[in-house]
Amino acid sequence: MKPGVKEPFSLENLDFTYRVNFRAVVQLTQLAIPHLEKSRGNIINISSICSTCAYPALSYYGSLKAALDHLTRHDALAYGSKGIRVNALNPGPVRSAVFERHGISQQGVC
Repeated sequence: MKPGVKEPFSLENLDFTYRVNFRAVVQLTQLAIPHLEKSRGNIINISSICSTCAYPALSYYGSLKAALDHLTRHDALAYGSKGIRVNALNPGPVRSAVFERHGISQQGVC
């Protein structure tokens, strides 16, 4: 959630979450591909358990992480023939100040 934004379902929060959790990955991937083609490197996208489990306060975040999972599958197919492996990690919740600040339970609906 964007710092200072009180409403988790605002468009401002959606735009911020999109830029941080999806658009940045697309941009970095595009910048890295020429080097990765030469080095036969790897891309590891950091997704989240939120992409497969619903956390009510994190609907935008979870939706964009699900989009990242799908992008990862697409990029694996698109770049695999060029020797580039693309995978995603989907870690579970970690109790942190962010969870506590937003009153997020570690229990999601899977």
